[in-house]
Amino acid sequence: MKGRLEPGASIGMHTHESNSEIIYILEGVGTMYLADGGREMLEAGDCHYCPMGTGHSLCNEGDGDLIFFAVVPEHL
Repeated sequence: MKGRLEPGASIGMHTHESNSEIIYILEGVGTMYLADGGREMLEAGDCHYCPMGTGHSLCNEGDGDLIFFAVVPEHL
């Protein structure tokens, strides 16, 4: 899916119980907050992987929209 976060917006902290997530940043800058307390600065061209069983939250920390492409494969 393609997503857009306005400045200051977040996808909210959530855990991937039965899937993982790959997020590729198309435009803008943001921070990925990790459930373990870590964080990762992201900008256009960066890719983030969240393995099954872990949590994260993407927040737009820039002045413009943060545009991203997310892939969420189910694990059987």
